[in-house]
Amino acid sequence: MPLSWNIGNIEMYKDDVDKAYIEIEEFGRKGYDLVPMTKAFIFWSGATGYGSITKSNAAEYYARSKVVEKICNTSFMQGWGEDEDGNSYVKDIYIEMQNVKDHIGLATNHNTFSTTQWLDIFIRNNRSVAPDKKVIKGMIVVYKYEYEQWEKTK
Repeated sequence: MPLSWNIGNIEMYKDDVDKAYIEIEEFGRKGYDLVPMTKAFIFWSGATGYGSITKSNAAEYYARSKVVEKICNTSFMQGWGEDEDGNSYVKDIYIEMQNVKDHIGLATNHNTFSTTQWLDIFIRNNRSVAPDKKVIKGMIVVYKYEYEQWEKTK
């Protein structure tokens, strides 16, 4: 089944969906593509086990994202950076709480899994690097708490 997505309920795009797109040029042809951050969220949702981001699951979405980043030693996405000499390089961009909040309303056709289901799948798929299930559960609790505390200040 092909991946499908809907950005129509993301608050920052409701009044002007054109903000969700950037002009690109590839192979001498001009076109439009989603902004990289939103595009990354569409694909990343599969890693978190959430088909959509809602106000009620945003904290856990963030927590699962941080677990994936930490345990799998990966970043949410990559982008271009520039060093002090003006040289370009590819840099890692890690998920931030504000990014998650900004994408509440995103819907995809990725499956949504309970925490227990997601943990079982995550551990099975990452046996070589995943710590004990209790450790991962603890990480989720801590990251979720951090998000909830941060959200109270906004």
